[in-house]
Amino acid sequence: MKHLSRDIFKFLVIFMILFHVYPEYKYWTNKYQEEVNGGEVYQVINASKKKGKKKKLILGDSVTKQFSESDIDTSIYLNLASNQAISLVGQFCLLSNYIQTKNELDTLYLVYHPLSFSNNLDNSFTFHYFEKPFYGNEYMNLFTEEVKTQIEKIPFHYLAKYHPVLTSNWSPTFSNEEQNKPFISNISKVYLEKIELICRANNIHLIIVSPPVNQKFKKEFSEIKKSNESLHLKSYFENLKYYPESYFFPDHIHLNKIGLTSFSFQELLTNSAP
Repeated sequence: MKHLSRDIFKFLVIFMILFHVYPEYKYWTNKYQEEVNGGEVYQVINASKKKGKKKKLILGDSVTKQFSESDIDTSIYLNLASNQAISLVGQFCLLSNYIQTKNELDTLYLVYHPLSFSNNLDNSFTFHYFEKPFYGNEYMNLFTEEVKTQIEKIPFHYLAKYHPVLTSNWSPTFSNEEQNKPFISNISKVYLEKIELICRANNIHLIIVSPPVNQKFKKEFSEIKKSNESLHLKSYFENLKYYPESYFFPDHIHLNKIGLTSFSFQELLTNSAP
């Protein structure tokens, strides 16, 4: 009995260290931000809060991040591209950070794949990539009631800031995506307007442009263009560039080595500049 009590005590001590003490260490040192999946989200959040002299800002999804990393003039542009899982709500938060830090911004490039606009904070990545890094007191005043409602639909959403969860790669199995999703979700539509408004209020020239697109989507996006011309995205659709499927990974979205060496991200920005 004495040995059993000792073993139970040892187990509880080890459990406390592994499940609570170590996560606390990772939280207070921010070490978890380098270790969890989606560490790039924390990187861009931190970068968006720093005072700098760059007047041209890039926001975008994972295609943009992949496409831009090796071909950009970092002395002119601040690249905060991360992934589509943070949604346009997350992109708006990053822009708000940069403006609130009193950075003098004259141009915002939102480089977004057409499929990224459908994010309505209702997919399996929302908990880990959006709720954990963004959904807290710091940004709560930027969220609409619809954003809050979507988050509350996620199982165990209240555990997102619990340090053993926050500092791990755990997330609940969840997806509430519509079967026939619209090209642009309601949340994306609202936050695209918010991005336009904050740019206008701060005399920032907003340029919305797409990275290279797989030609397999040409018919689909041509149809979408006809029904979405009132969304201030007419020039966005008119400037879509389609390329052979051999330039893309099997997901049909991200560029493979052939694609990455066939395009210049810097040229994309230069050609879309005012």
